[in-house]
Amino acid sequence: MDEDEDGHTCIEFAMGSAPSRVPPPDGHLLSLRPSHICRPCWSGPFAMHLGLFHSTVVLIETKKADDDKQPTVGGYRYATTWSSTKSRAAAGCVWCQFLLTHLYTPWGNRLNVTVGILGNDHTMPCTPVKTQLLWVAADGGQLTTNIYAYLYTTADDVAASYIIARSPILDVGSARALALARASIDECVHEHDRCTALLASANADSALPTRLVDCTNPARPRLVSTVGQRGSYLALSYVWGEDQPHKTTTANLSSYQTEGLDTLRLPQTIRDAIHIAHALGFQYLWLDTLCIIQDSDEDKRHELALMHRIYRDAFLTIVAASATKVSEGFLQERAMAVPHSEFMETDLPDLAVPFICPPSSHNAPTGSATDDAPTRRVGTVHLSPLFSSRAGEIKPYNHSWEPISTRAWCLQEYLMSPRALLFTSQTLQFRCHTATQNVGGSFYHAAPPTPIVRGERRLPDALFLPAPPPVGWHGSSARLVVYEAWLRVVQDYTRCALSYPADKLPACGALAAEFQRVLRAEYVAGLWRDSLVNDLLWQAQISRDAEGSPRVRQAVGYRAPSWSWAAVEGEVTMRLPGVGQDPLCEVVRCTVQLKDADVPFGQVVGGSIVLRAAVIRCVLRKGGWKERDRMLHFQTAKQARRWKAMGKEGEDEEVKFHKDLYGEVHADWADEAGFWGSKLWAVMISRDLDEDGDPMAVGLVVRRASDNLIAGQPKDVYKRVGYFAIEDTDVLRDLGWNTKDLLKEEIEIL
Repeated sequence: MDEDEDGHTCIEFAMGSAPSRVPPPDGHLLSLRPSHICRPCWSGPFAMHLGLFHSTVVLIETKKADDDKQPTVGGYRYATTWSSTKSRAAAGCVWCQFLLTHLYTPWGNRLNVTVGILGNDHTMPCTPVKTQLLWVAADGGQLTTNIYAYLYTTADDVAASYIIARSPILDVGSARALALARASIDECVHEHDRCTALLASANADSALPTRLVDCTNPARPRLVSTVGQRGSYLALSYVWGEDQPHKTTTANLSSYQTEGLDTLRLPQTIRDAIHIAHALGFQYLWLDTLCIIQDSDEDKRHELALMHRIYRDAFLTIVAASATKVSEGFLQERAMAVPHSEFMETDLPDLAVPFICPPSSHNAPTGSATDDAPTRRVGTVHLSPLFSSRAGEIKPYNHSWEPISTRAWCLQEYLMSPRALLFTSQTLQFRCHTATQNVGGSFYHAAPPTPIVRGERRLPDALFLPAPPPVGWHGSSARLVVYEAWLRVVQDYTRCALSYPADKLPACGALAAEFQRVLRAEYVAGLWRDSLVNDLLWQAQISRDAEGSPRVRQAVGYRAPSWSWAAVEGEVTMRLPGVGQDPLCEVVRCTVQLKDADVPFGQVVGGSIVLRAAVIRCVLRKGGWKERDRMLHFQTAKQARRWKAMGKEGEDEEVKFHKDLYGEVHADWADEAGFWGSKLWAVMISRDLDEDGDPMAVGLVVRRASDNLIAGQPKDVYKRVGYFAIEDTDVLRDLGWNTKDLLKEEIEIL
C-alpha cells in the first residue's frame, strides 16, 4: 500500500468483495475535516457515512464451534494495518482510538474492517424500533473481533434526518420534557390498539378513590373526598425512605380538606408530583401518605382492600424511580450516563464523531429530503457500544437498577399501572401495555427478564380486562400463562425489601387480588389451593451478595407457615409446571388463619397443611462440587419398612443411611442450624423431568416442630426447612424406594 503525505499508510477501500481505491474527496469535503479525525478515516468510513447507506450487514453462521472468524456480507469495507491505526490513534484520531479500545490485537499487521448497519435478523428489542445498530468487524487474519453499538444524535442536529434515535432527555422536569411526555401519553391513548382494548376504564371516567389531592392550584393543593364520583386521576409511586410528619391523620384531615396543604411543609417528592400532575393537565392525584388516614387502622384496612383498583384504574402513574427517600424529589437534571465495562473494569463514554450528510440522491431513513445545496453538511452522531470483543457486554440501562425497584410495595404499583411516567436516574420514560420508551426518542433496550435481572416484566392482558374470564377458562392454556406469570412475579417480589417484615403478604396483596380474580382459585398465604403440589416446591437462593451477607434468611417473627415462600426473608425461585410432572402426594387439607378476615390478602397469623405422602428419614452431609454444597442421604428402604411395621421408629436402633441414595438439598435459609443435629425427614412431593428429560423426584425437607408447639397442638407436627431433588429415580427403585408405590402416611406441616 502507498504512504500518504503525512507518512501514514494509505487505506485501500472496498465496497464489495473486490478491493477498489476510493477516489480522494473533493477539496471542499477535505476542508470540513475536523482535527480529531485523521485524513484516511475521513476519506474512508466517514466519507462513506459509516456504511449507513450500504446494504445492511448480515452475519454468517460458521459450522466450526472453535472458529474465531465471523464472516459477514454487506456494509462498507476498507483495509488498513494495525500499526498505522495505532500511529493515527496516537496522533489524536478518535475513530482509531475507538478501534484500539474495543478490538483485540490481530495476529498479523494487516486489518480488514467492515462498518455498517446490522440487518433486521440481528436487531434487539428496543425503542425506537428502527434504531440503527452499528457493526464494526476487524478481520486480522485468523481472528475477527467486533464492536456492536447504537447510533443517536440530538433533535436539532443536521444528522437527525438520517439517525433515528435521539439524545436522552436530562432536564426531566422542563416544559420541553413534559410536552414530549404528554405527546407520548396522547399517542398511547389514540394510536395504541392494545392499550385501547385493555384500558377502557383508565381511558374513560373510572370510579374515583375515597380521597384525592386536588392539584388545580399547585401552590395550595387540597385534599378532597371523591367517594362515589367518577373521573380521571393520576397516582404516585415512590419510596418513603423516612417518616413523613405531615401525613394525613384524624387530627389534620379536616384542615387538609378545608384549608388545603402547605406545600412548603410537604417533602420534595410530593411537591414534585403535584407539579407534574398540574403541568400535564390533570386535576386529581392519589398518593398514600395524604389519601389514606395514616393513624386509622380502619381506614388503612379499607384502602388496602382497594389498592388493586387504585393503580389499575389510574389514568397514569407517576413513578419517582430515582429517589431513595421522599425528601429527595425527582425532577433534578440528570447527568449523562457513562456505560461501564465490568470485563475491562473501566467506564466507556459514548463516542461523538462527525457525520457527513449524503447528497440529495440518498433518502433519509425518515423519508425527509436532504439539502440540495452544493455545499456538504456535517453533523454529529454518537456511538454507544453495547458489546465489543475486549469490553464484553456493556449492559444498557435496566429498571432494576433504580431505588424504587428494591421496594416491595412499589413492585405491585409498577406492574398494576396501565401507564406510567418514570423519572429514572438517567432520563424520562413512558411505559404502557404496548411498549416502554424513553420520552424524546432516545434508545432503550427492552431487556427480557432473567433469573438475575428483572427486565421488562408485564402482567398478562387478562388481568386488565374488566369482565371475568369465561367459565371454560379453568384448565386452559391461557390460564396456565396467567399462573406462570404469578410464579415469576413472586420471584421478582422476593428480591425486594420491606421496612416492616410483617408486610410480606400485604405488600403484594393488590397483585394477589387481581390474579385471584382471573385464576378463580383460593389464595392461601401466597400459594393457590388448586396448585399447592407445585407451589410448595419453591427454592431459596442461598448465594451471598457483594458484601458477603446471605441473600435468604429466616424471617424474624411469624408471618407465614413454613411451607410458604413468605416465611423466608430473601429471594426464592418458584417451580414452573412442566411436562411429565406427576404428583407423588395429595393434599388432605390446608388451612390459614388471617389476622383480619376482612383482608383476605393481608397478614397471616397461622396455618398448616396436611399431606398424604411418602416420608423418609434422611441426614445432611457435606458433598458436591462446591464448598457449600450439601447432600441429603436417605434411610434404607429395608429398615424403613421394618420400622413402619413396628408402628414406630426403632428407639434403640441407629438409623441406616444408604451411601448411594442421596439427593441435592437447598436449605430454606443460609443458617443451617435447623439441619445439623436435627432429625430430618424427606417428604416426596412430585416426580418430574429434569432439563435433559430424565426422571427426578423432588420434595420438602422437614423437621419436628416440637420446640415451638402451642397449647393443644399435637406432637407429630413438622416445619419445612428445605427442598431436595433426586436426579436419578432409578436409584430409588434399585434401592427399594419405588416412587410409584411408596408407603404413604399423613404428615402435618406448620
